[in-house]
Amino acid sequence: GVDLIYNGVEPPVRSTATDYLAGLGLEPHRYVIALARFVPEKRLDLLVEAFGRAATRGYRLVLAGDADHEDEYSRRLKAQATQAGVVLTGFVRGEQLNQLMTNAALFVLPSTHEGLPIALLEAMSYGLDVLVSDIAANRLPQLHDGDFFAVDDVNALVAGIDHKLALPSLNRHYDLGDYDWDNIARQTLAAYQ
Repeated sequence: GVDLIYNGVEPPVRSTATDYLAGLGLEPHRYVIALARFVPEKRLDLLVEAFGRAATRGYRLVLAGDADHEDEYSRRLKAQATQAGVVLTGFVRGEQLNQLMTNAALFVLPSTHEGLPIALLEAMSYGLDVLVSDIAANRLPQLHDGDFFAVDDVNALVAGIDHKLALPSLNRHYDLGDYDWDNIARQTLAAYQ
């Protein structure tokens, strides 16, 4: 038989500070965040285009991440994002990332390929509302139909952003027991035994 043991995610301690956000010109709960490397399969270019077409009424788009090695795609993406007024943070971690994740209105992951999307699990651990491409890896049982859009479909992504921001859902609760490190340790031990 095959044992499936998931990767884990730590329950976060939410940040109470907003100084980093203020420095980026962001207001709490008035921005959409994507957290990814700037590579083609993450489809951040599609997100920038869709966000520009969505009825985002005072929301900003934040792309947190960068390319490991700058290339044609990452240069084009940054130019596209800058022109569209997107906030580019570069790679962030620690308190800066905590502030961004604590205060986002919506997390978007438009990828065409994922393993187990750790960034999505992190967003869920913060209780963020999510909008993700409907690829198999993103179809976590904790999500519902309204959390997905057809992969690579800019119109579907625009519609999803419109729908989510029309009725913002703050502090969603997801059951992340499958991704709890203690459960994972017990499962791993059982598999070895």
